[in-house]
Amino acid sequence: LTDGVPWAAGENTNGQLGLGHSVNTYELTQVSNVVDVVQVACGDQHTAAVADDGTLWTFGRGGGRLGLKSLANTFEPCQVRGDLVGEHVVSASCGEQHTAVRTQGGTLYTFGRGSDGQLGHGDGISCMQPKRVGGALVGKRITRVACGSGHVAVVVAGGQLFTFGRGGGRLGHAGMDNVLSPKLVDALSSVVVREVACGAMHTAVVCENGALYTFGRGSEGQLGYGGGGRREVSRALLPTRVDTGDLKRAAVVGVDCGDQHTAVVTLDGHLVTFGLGDPVPTRVVLADVPVGTRGDGIAKFSCGQAFTAVLRDDGHLFTVGHTPNPEGNKTADK
Repeated sequence: LTDGVPWAAGENTNGQLGLGHSVNTYELTQVSNVVDVVQVACGDQHTAAVADDGTLWTFGRGGGRLGLKSLANTFEPCQVRGDLVGEHVVSASCGEQHTAVRTQGGTLYTFGRGSDGQLGHGDGISCMQPKRVGGALVGKRITRVACGSGHVAVVVAGGQLFTFGRGGGRLGHAGMDNVLSPKLVDALSSVVVREVACGAMHTAVVCENGALYTFGRGSEGQLGYGGGGRREVSRALLPTRVDTGDLKRAAVVGVDCGDQHTAVVTLDGHLVTFGLGDPVPTRVVLADVPVGTRGDGIAKFSCGQAFTAVLRDDGHLFTVGHTPNPEGNKTADK
């Protein structure tokens, strides 16, 4: 985003770049038909954009995940209406085949594929238009929402975490079963959750005290339990604190997840990543950090499927993949 204008690049086989065609594009290109955008969320093959006026726009592969009451692909941004008319959307998150949005009033709406319970409506039925999520969330104000490939995690006012959707450990309920409606993660009831992020098959949360917890599948090291004499585990059914490698005694303030990796920013301003075969939390080195900058001067960061993008305070954008340099530190490319 630059001054509310979205730009896109990459695979575009289903129109997920919103450029009016389905040709892959390898240079950042301006997306038209939507302005004053304040947030963009990317799924596997679709995109959602939230505008400053509270409207939601989607484009890319259809099948219900666009919320447009159609199964067709859409190659340009289209406004999502239905039950969102009259609502002010403030954030969106995209899963593999579903989408979740949070309104200014703290209400959660979902749409798309629902067969694993990832819509949270209690019935496992897919929905082509936005539908409000109720159940255990009735009367609660949603402050954060994140989608994995087939699950959703939300934080409510007061710092409780609820999850629903595809199981396999990523929901944090000590079991492998799917959950069709929002369910409180009891294991985190003694802490205050502030941030949450979902990978394809894992979940990560940041607590008010700076602690990072992860759970779900960890076969690629995305849970961050390696190092310090601890062995990485293939799966964790309950939230477990990450305190190894460069996160030992470090306070975490932000988190995001790719399919099989996790990235966090620490209180002292450094980016630390783990996963994609490396289970040890390791600091990423950003080049040419201005003298006097707090930490690495990170303004924002976000994870794609197998990479992380970092925007620094000075306007420079960096990307980093999973291959460490010979010295053992991870280095980002400008």
